[in-house]
Amino acid sequence: MVVRYHGAEDFIRDLALFDEVMGDWRRYRETVSLRQLLENRDTRNMVLYSMLITFQSVMRCSHHVIIKNYLPKPGTYEETFLILRKAGLLESSFADKLAGLVSYRQALVNSPQAVDLREIYEVLSNDLQVLELYRVKLEALMKDEE
Repeated sequence: MVVRYHGAEDFIRDLALFDEVMGDWRRYRETVSLRQLLENRDTRNMVLYSMLITFQSVMRCSHHVIIKNYLPKPGTYEETFLILRKAGLLESSFADKLAGLVSYRQALVNSPQAVDLREIYEVLSNDLQVLELYRVKLEALMKDEE
């Protein structure tokens, strides 16, 4: 099944949200300690919500690439990156890393109380570069649509 592309304006809006939440990640990475994440409910909610919106933005932008390239509609979030990899748009290891990151979205939505906060802190501390690289890749993949 092929899905219909909605246009460049939607992509630009989704990419702007992605940029905004990556700015939140940068700020939280510098200002939130593991102790704060573990002990302060407001801080925890702030970080987890930002991560949820980040992963949702990654997915929305990724779907624009899929639609633009007439690729099959993914059945799961993780499958999105398998499709992009099979189409030659992402390297295998990079696609796997992105799939791993967005898998947190499901946990954040379905069972946030079960999320390992130490693991979340590691993601916050170490995986911003993956998102920044993907941001550049997304723009290149959609360049002719702007």
